[in-house]
Amino acid sequence: MTSPRILMAVIVAICLAAGYLARSGPEERIATLVRDGRRAEASREIDAVLAGGQAKAPMLMTLAHLQDALGDPKHATETMELYRLARPDDTVALDWLINRYEGSEDPEGLADALAARLHAKPERETLLRLTALHRYAGRFADERAVLQAYARLRPLDPPQILRLAALLAAEGRDAEAITVLREDDTEAAGDAERRRTLLFTLLIQAGHHAEAAERAQTWLARWKKPWLATQFTLRLARNAPTDVAARLARTSAYQYPEGGLYLARTLGEQGSRGVAEAVLADWPWPNTRLTVREVQSFVEVAAIFGRPAHLWEAFARVRAQPAESAAQAAFAEALAGQYGDGAVLGLQPPLAIDLLRERPVFGARIALATGRRPLAQQLLAGVDPGALSVAERSGWSTLLRMAFGPLRAFEILDALRRRGDLPPSLQAAYLGLGAEVGRMGARRSILAEVNQIGRVPQ
Repeated sequence: MTSPRILMAVIVAICLAAGYLARSGPEERIATLVRDGRRAEASREIDAVLAGGQAKAPMLMTLAHLQDALGDPKHATETMELYRLARPDDTVALDWLINRYEGSEDPEGLADALAARLHAKPERETLLRLTALHRYAGRFADERAVLQAYARLRPLDPPQILRLAALLAAEGRDAEAITVLREDDTEAAGDAERRRTLLFTLLIQAGHHAEAAERAQTWLARWKKPWLATQFTLRLARNAPTDVAARLARTSAYQYPEGGLYLARTLGEQGSRGVAEAVLADWPWPNTRLTVREVQSFVEVAAIFGRPAHLWEAFARVRAQPAESAAQAAFAEALAGQYGDGAVLGLQPPLAIDLLRERPVFGARIALATGRRPLAQQLLAGVDPGALSVAERSGWSTLLRMAFGPLRAFEILDALRRRGDLPPSLQAAYLGLGAEVGRMGARRSILAEVNQIGRVPQ
C-alpha cells in the first residue's frame, strides 16, 4: 500500500472513531466504564457531567442508578433528588428515594419523599406511613396538616377522621374539629361510637347543647348500649340547661328502662335534681318490668330526688294495671315504709284483699289498722317465716301477737319449733312469749337444742 493510501485509511479510521464518540452519550460511556470495572474513571466522568450542568432529566436518573451501581448511595440519592426537582411527580423515582431513605435511617428525607409521593399520587398506604412517621416523632402539627391536605383530595377512613378531629381539638381548633365530625356523622355507617363520642364532647364544650342532645338521641337508639346512655346524659346534665338535658335523660330512660332508676339517682347525686325529677315523672316507662325490687327502688329514689306528686301519680298508673297486683302491693308497702301506714289507709279505692295477700305481713298490718282482725289472722297464718327476711320475721312475730294474742302466738311458734321450722332469728320472740304465758319449758327446750347441735343459734 502506497503512502497516500495509508494516510487515507488512518484519516477514515479517525473519522469513524470520532463519529462513534460523537454519537454515544456520556451515560453510555459511563455504563461501559462501569461494565469494564473501571470505577474510578466512571466516577470522574459522572462528576464531570454533573459539574458541566448539561445533564437532562433522563440522564440524571441514569446517572443516579450508575452511582448506585458503583456503591455510592449517598451521591446516588443526591443525583436522584436533582432528578426529582425536574420531575416532581415521577412515582418511580419517589419510590426509589423512599426505599433509600428508609435504609439509611434518614427520617427527614423519608418524610419529605413520602409527602412528595402522597402529593403525586394520593394513596392510603402512603398516608398511613407518613402520618405514623410524624406521630412517632411528635410532629403532631405536621400530622394534622397531612391529614387535612389528603382530606381535600380523597375521603379519609374513619380512624383518620377521628385522629384529625382529635388533633384539631388538641390545638384548640374545636370549631374545625366539629365541622369534620359533623360531616362524618352525616355519612357514617355503623356505630361510629368513638367519633360520635368526641363530637358529643366538643359540642358540649362549644355550648351547642341542644344539638348534642338531638344527635345523642338518634345515636342511642342505634347503639343499644345503656351504659353510653347514662354516660352521655350525665355529661350533658353537668353542662346544659335543665330542659335540654331532661329531653335526653327521658329518652335514655324510655330506651333503657332497666337503667332508668340508676340514672335518676346518679343525676340527683351529681346535683342535677331537675333532670332527675324529669326522669322520675315518667315512671314506669314502657317495657319496665314491675318487679318488687323495681317498685321499691323507685319509691326510695323518688322520695329523695323526686317530688311527692311523682310518687302518687306513679302509684295511680300502677294501680290502673290490674295484672300488676304484686307491684301494687309492693308500692303500697314502700309508701307506708316512707310515710307511715296512714299514707295508704285513706286510699280510694281502698287496697283490695287480693292485693294485701301479695304482701301478707304488710297486709296484716293494714287489716289490723282498719279493724279487720280475722283478715289479719288469715294473712299471718298463711306466712312461711322461713321465706321472710330477718326484718320481716320480726314484724311478723309482733303482728302475730297483736292479731292472735300471746298464747295463740306462742302456740304457733311452738308448732314451728317442734317441726324444726322455727328460724333462729325468731327464737328470742318465742322465748319471750313463753315467759309471758308461763311456758318456761320453752326455754329449756331451746337450751337443749343448742346443746344438742353444739352452737348458738344465729
